[in-house]
Amino acid sequence: MHAKTLPNCSSVLKSLVGPATLCLTLLFAGCSAAPTVPRLDPPVSLIEPTAEPVFVGSTNADLLQHIDDWRDALGQCNADKGALREFALPGR
Repeated sequence: MHAKTLPNCSSVLKSLVGPATLCLTLLFAGCSAAPTVPRLDPPVSLIEPTAEPVFVGSTNADLLQHIDDWRDALGQCNADKGALREFALPGR
């Protein structure tokens, strides 16, 4: 019977260099810098200031109209906030 010859150590090491290099490359690639996330700014129409109603009048009816103008302005502000929430958290 012939005895099996064992491969010499240098040939075993040479055959492991490729897989070891591949494993180390993949391992260190996972430690790379975090991915960058692009910043999305909201549409300009949503961040523009709402015009402040100016009181022009001298009667109680004019004052009531001015109060309605303020309510409309407040409604516009709340609508803008709602649109900003939808922009920031879509689907919520």
